[in-house]
Amino acid sequence: MLGTPLHHEPTRGGPAQGRHFREQYARTLAAYECWFGPPPLAFWPGTQERFADPARWRHVDLHRQLVLPRPRLPGWRGWLSGVGLVGGTLVAGTAAALPLDPFDWTAEPFLELFVALALLALILSSWLRYRLRETGPGRADALDHYQPAYLADGPARAVDTGVTDLLTQGLVRLEESPPRLSLTVSASHLPEPLRELGAAIDRYGTPGAMLLRNATTWHEPLKASLVSRGLALSEQQSWTVRSAGALPLLAVAAFGSIKILVGLSRDRPVGFLVCRWLPKPAYSW
Repeated sequence: MLGTPLHHEPTRGGPAQGRHFREQYARTLAAYECWFGPPPLAFWPGTQERFADPARWRHVDLHRQLVLPRPRLPGWRGWLSGVGLVGGTLVAGTAAALPLDPFDWTAEPFLELFVALALLALILSSWLRYRLRETGPGRADALDHYQPAYLADGPARAVDTGVTDLLTQGLVRLEESPPRLSLTVSASHLPEPLRELGAAIDRYGTPGAMLLRNATTWHEPLKASLVSRGLALSEQQSWTVRSAGALPLLAVAAFGSIKILVGLSRDRPVGFLVCRWLPKPAYSW
């Protein structure tokens, strides 16, 4: 293709070679721009950036030095393993000499096990809620400013945003004594989508919870639109997320409750486990 041999010679190092390669790189960029236009910086950075000497780079003699890679933050599996390792370390020393049934353990080793399981349950609960909330890519095109308000803080923020719009446009006024919102025009003359909110204000003008409860015909379509776009969870999806997130915590709570019931059935002092006093004259604390 070239009609002549193309030989590549590795650098011999030194300042002279450095200047030589800087000049060659600059000529390469100039030729690129001449033929193809400005070179993309992602692949052809400027000469100064290309030959900068990053402070994080060092020449190391591997025959004399041992180089270890910087540890990366673990993902969720790493965190679960780490907490499991810590929990295992907490109870390993005492568990070896204890019965296999943890409900036969005394309070101190059982609480160490319970704390380790509680940490694992918290991490697992958070991971389950995070994973189940991800339902795929959503469509955020052509959103009005009421829908992001709903996403930010639910129906209360959406109603606040709608009322603010009506106040700004002079379609609603705030009477101070007693505090009450009142329409300055008929609700039927309000622009969409504020018409339903205006009707709720006309009927229940008191700001606060009463207005929020009775403006459902306005903010429920907002949520339905967000659910259809994949930006919010439906009631069924929300229930699934909450239930799945609660299961690990409930399992640990049930584990601890069984231990308390076992202690009560054996007439043991379980006040140390439940952090409250259980009067039992046979025992002194």
